[in-house]
Amino acid sequence: MLCLSYLLHLFSIIISLLTDSSDLRFKKMNYLFTILAVCVAIAAAESPAISKQYRTDYIYDKNTDSFYKMHTDQASTDRAHTTCQAEGARLMAPESEQDLALVHGMFKKFPDIGRLVLVDGNGVGHDEADEDEEPIINLDEDTDYGPRRKCEVVNREGQIESALCYFELPFICKVNAKDAPYNEECGTYSNDYVSKVSLTGSCYRIARIKANWNEAYANCQAEGAHLAILNNEGEFEIVKGMLDKTPRSVEDWQFFVGIRAEEKKSPIIFRTIFNQTLEQVGYAPWDNNEPNNSFGIEYCVSLLRTTGKYNDTVCRNRYSYVCEKERSV
Repeated sequence: MLCLSYLLHLFSIIISLLTDSSDLRFKKMNYLFTILAVCVAIAAAESPAISKQYRTDYIYDKNTDSFYKMHTDQASTDRAHTTCQAEGARLMAPESEQDLALVHGMFKKFPDIGRLVLVDGNGVGHDEADEDEEPIINLDEDTDYGPRRKCEVVNREGQIESALCYFELPFICKVNAKDAPYNEECGTYSNDYVSKVSLTGSCYRIARIKANWNEAYANCQAEGAHLAILNNEGEFEIVKGMLDKTPRSVEDWQFFVGIRAEEKKSPIIFRTIFNQTLEQVGYAPWDNNEPNNSFGIEYCVSLLRTTGKYNDTVCRNRYSYVCEKERSV
C-alpha cells in the first residue's frame, strides 16, 4: 500500500514534467528515480513467505514445514488417530514450542469448541507425565483406554495437560510437507488414489473411514476431488473391482457416491453433485428393487459392496465413500 501511494505521486510528477522548465524538470527526474528505488526496496522486503499446498482444509506453517487441521467434531483418541491417517496425516504430537503456538492460534478461530484438544502423547512432555509410564499411544498394539487411563491434550493457552482417554474431544491432525508428495498423474497429495486415467480420465480413492454424506462430500472436495459418479459400464466395472479389493474392516456394506435427492420433496429426483439428473447422465445402475425410499427417509445414494450398484440410503448414516479426481486423458 505504501508503494502504491508513491506510484500515484510519481504519476502526477510525470504529468507535470510536460510543462516544467528544464531546471525544474531535472530536479523532478532525480526525485522520480528516488521514488522508484524506494518501491523496489519495499517490494523486495515485502515478498511473500514461501507457502506450500496440501488439502484445502489444512493450513501450512513454514517454520515447521508442516500442515495442520483442527477437527472441531469431537472424537475418541482411537477415532482421532484413524481420521488423521485417512487424510494422510497423523494425530499431532507436539514436538516444539511452535506446534503449541499454532494450537493456541487455531483455538482463537473456534471460540465454541471448549478448552481442550486431543494430541498424540509421543511429543514433548509435561509436568504431570510419569517418566516410567509406558507410551500413551502405541499404534502397533490395541490401546487400553480404561476408565482411569490418561491421554495428552493441549489447552487454549497452548499448554499440555492430561485428560481421561475416554473423553471425546476436538483434535488436530498434522502432516510434514516432506511426507506429502504430489501425485502428478492424479493431481493429488494422496497416494491412496488409483489411476485409471487411460481408461476413464479419472483417479479414484476409497476412504478408509466412515462418514455421513455431507462429511464425505467435504472430504473429497478438500482433496480437489469429488464424490464419484458412474457414467458408463466401463467405469462401473473399475469401481466395482476396487470395492471387491477393499478390506472388510473398512466398510462391510455400503459406500457413498455423489448422488442425492432433495429431502421431503415429491417426486423424489436424484441428482449428481453437478446437478444432473440420472437421466441426463445416461447411466443409472440401480440394484434390484432400488430406489425404494425405505421408511421415507432415504435421499442419498451408495454403492452396495455385493453388486457395486446404486442403493438409496439415509444421508446421516456413516459409510465409507468413493472419491473421484478427474484428469484429462
